[in-house]
Amino acid sequence: MRHPARLLALVLAAWSPSSVNGTVCPTGTATPQNFAANFDLSLSPFYHGGGQRWRWNMGSTSSSSTGPVSGRSGSGGYAYTEASSPNYPAFTFILQADCPTLGVGGVHFYYSMYGYDMGNLDLEISTTNGASWTSVWSRSGNQGFGWHSAAVSVNAASATNVRFFGTTGYGYTSDIAIDDVTVATYSSTGGTCVKCPAGSYADVSLAFCVTCPAGSYSKSSGASSCTACAVGKYEASLGSTTACSDSCPPGKTSEAGATSSSDCGCAIGTYDYYGTCYKCASEKTTISIGADDVDECVCKVGYYAPYSFGTYCRRCPSGKSTTSAGSLYSSSCTECDKGHYVSGVEDDWFNGGGLTCAACSPGSYQPDVSNSVNQTSCKLCKAGRFASKSGSATCAPCDSAGEPGASYCGPNAGFIVLYVFLAIIGIAGICAAALFAEKKRQRQVAPEAAAGGLSTSFNRGVTPSLASVASLFGGGLSGRNRAGPDAGGLGPRPRPPPPRGIALVPTCGVAPSVFTRVQPQVVPQVVPQVVPQVVPQAEPQTIAVDAVFVNDGPPAAQAVPAGGDEGVVVIQAGDVIVV
Repeated sequence: MRHPARLLALVLAAWSPSSVNGTVCPTGTATPQNFAANFDLSLSPFYHGGGQRWRWNMGSTSSSSTGPVSGRSGSGGYAYTEASSPNYPAFTFILQADCPTLGVGGVHFYYSMYGYDMGNLDLEISTTNGASWTSVWSRSGNQGFGWHSAAVSVNAASATNVRFFGTTGYGYTSDIAIDDVTVATYSSTGGTCVKCPAGSYADVSLAFCVTCPAGSYSKSSGASSCTACAVGKYEASLGSTTACSDSCPPGKTSEAGATSSSDCGCAIGTYDYYGTCYKCASEKTTISIGADDVDECVCKVGYYAPYSFGTYCRRCPSGKSTTSAGSLYSSSCTECDKGHYVSGVEDDWFNGGGLTCAACSPGSYQPDVSNSVNQTSCKLCKAGRFASKSGSATCAPCDSAGEPGASYCGPNAGFIVLYVFLAIIGIAGICAAALFAEKKRQRQVAPEAAAGGLSTSFNRGVTPSLASVASLFGGGLSGRNRAGPDAGGLGPRPRPPPPRGIALVPTCGVAPSVFTRVQPQVVPQVVPQVVPQVVPQAEPQTIAVDAVFVNDGPPAAQAVPAGGDEGVVVIQAGDVIVV
């Protein structure tokens, strides 16, 4: 080849958008569509043009190891050549269509040429109403399994007809198929850009309008692409102008872009059992929508079956994961789990190291399962987001902007003001309650002081000597609280019922308290006080006290506890006691 660069430039020019009608159209516009055929229901507008007849079919062809297994969209029909005996070798099949509008700018279609004995397929144009034909595109031999796309720039201003010319090979494995054909109109003005109508889109590579395939739609004109049906919806026809209105049955769903109800099934992670979808075990899932048996539940990503096709799944070691669901061996745990990254040096056996999975530090995250190729570090949380724990797969939003890589979020200014305000209110409430309690206490103490009531002062932790104990009741009792004339008492005293006052009993292991009785005095102060300078006239007697009873009854009603009266003193109202 003498000028390969020039030939390459010509090829690129032939396939550029401007080569169709010599114009480049703005987004959403293209040269008008001449006609289209999706073959979902019939071969129309194509018809038999000679030789053997092309057949309309759904699903697989009648022969194995050749032809497609379904229409290009996964369902629907298509046109094909049946190469089974006696239709080989070199039998011809012609499928022809007339152009409603004179001139062909380009042709777009899908084809299948799978089979060991595959023959030839040609796209031909006629400018003489079928009297003569010119090939504008050709393929031969096995092209592999599946559907392939073809975009052909024609630029035939006077084209009247289009046809597909198929030839079988040397055996039955040469079934040829075509689907979803779109033919654009040629403009004599060198290319007129129009908005593609609803139900179609402007193909950038062809610069003409292409009908939306099954499983998609475009509601308005000027679309640059068609919208796939939402999950759980489907559309069987080509060129739909409404959002896919057909829905899967209750409890079922579908992938986006579904073309029929046969695409509906149980959601991923569930399986069908007599028409009802049931969930797989918690550590299991399904590979795709539409599982119809519990055996299709396999181990989730990050789990493996320790025994082939076992009934349970085992979690990969900490920080590790598998590349896909359905792993059967622990050796499949080669990836780092979400929230982790690859650390270390690959094959670092000399230093006892190698690749390990390390947890992301607080303030960073890793949303993907990673390996040594694509994830060797974690991502910092963006401003306004944070990750407080190690091994985070996501970052949570803050209530303020914050800084990138934050491990926590503090309250914003509004919350700080609120906290301070509530603290002030709380402190003021505590102070008010304390002041109220103090006033209430003073009101209760005042009457007792006016009546010469009881005042007691406790001095804990001090063990007084016996000499510091004064006599009680003006010498009316000796150190043993005996009654009788010699003791200056009032005679025998009966045991009263349990006192209604306060009993002060020393705690076990604590030295007994020491009490001193003085003569009752009228204290003019509001709060009763014991003036240490006042010394009673009578010489105080000192005794050890085991128990003290405060009694506001008559003098005769003095309590003596069971077990004896030794060391027991009964105090009457008006007595002043210093402890």
